[in-house]
Amino acid sequence: MSGTGGKIESRSGVNAMQIARQRRGGISKQLMECSREQARMRQKICEALKHGPMTVPEIQSATGIPADRIFWYLMAWKKYGKILEGEQCEDYFKYSLAKDQGK
Repeated sequence: MSGTGGKIESRSGVNAMQIARQRRGGISKQLMECSREQARMRQKICEALKHGPMTVPEIQSATGIPADRIFWYLMAWKKYGKILEGEQCEDYFKYSLAKDQGK
């Protein structure tokens, strides 16, 4: 095996990860559906925030996603600078997409 461009390939040119996936039976349908559902939730939250800063309850009303899940995504995105925490409105902060995230 030799390393080229960060990928490990066997002598036949097949990626070692492809071999491992084949031996394990590939990615399960359950894992694929979970990943798709997370992508849908992220997309809905981003679409809602494109209209301007919103609180968690406002995002929940706009998307139908449970507040605990929204909060989980927002805190992860905040950690990585994808959203900004703005002014406090009653008991909740307003969140908005970082400038480069709204594109």
